[in-house]
Amino acid sequence: MNGKKHFLKLASDRLPNDSPTLMSARGHTARIRSVTFSPNGQILASASENQTMRIWNLDSGECLQVLQDKPHWFLSVTFNHNGQKLATGSEDTTLKIWDVDNGQCLNTLTGHTGVIWSVAFSPDGQILASGSEDQTVKVWDVATGKCLNTLEKHPARVISVSFSLDGQKVFSASPDQTVKIWNVASGECLHTSKGYTDRIWSVAFSSDSLKIAHGSEEGVIRIWDVENASLLKSLRSPRPYENMNINGVTKAE
Repeated sequence: MNGKKHFLKLASDRLPNDSPTLMSARGHTARIRSVTFSPNGQILASASENQTMRIWNLDSGECLQVLQDKPHWFLSVTFNHNGQKLATGSEDTTLKIWDVDNGQCLNTLTGHTGVIWSVAFSPDGQILASGSEDQTVKVWDVATGKCLNTLEKHPARVISVSFSLDGQKVFSASPDQTVKIWNVASGECLHTSKGYTDRIWSVAFSSDSLKIAHGSEEGVIRIWDVENASLLKSLRSPRPYENMNINGVTKAE
């Protein structure tokens, strides 16, 4: 599209400066919005603005499936716990659940009134969470497609959602400079993490569900204790001119 090439590159899980590329996968003709590994690490799914999602074999680099949602863009994609299903969020405000093996759309979930920026399966694959431009998080029953709860506390779009390991909590991040922790069953907002001075773009939980991390446009990653909502650590890479002493600078006329 517009003479540009769009492709994926994979590097090893340790990333020194000379890290080799393990695979380059070409096929998309527009920007790639989201990529995700299957639980077993053998398959990769990529969602693009060219109205397709591609499923790749990581060993061979072969494209196994091309899933289409014309005329709409895919903005987010995620695998379920066993890698047999994919969920996608689209700019047409719908979620779709797909069969990975045959590429068939199993269900279309409707209810959001804005584009869907993020989707996440619960660890057991029975529940799906979605974050939208409409400032809500919705929680869905995967088997029936029914919306179980709508979580409404953010005053701005919800850009990232993630489940705790036990599936009982959902985390949501927003450009409103907050991260919220929700009870999945009741829909209650358990805690709001503040302290950012810029928009938050992503949230993730630790493997033991005891900590959450979120990163923002200001370049800071903050790690919080989930149980008592205390800030454990702030991470920021050094900036080019930080802690420099500059002498001999005169005021401009």
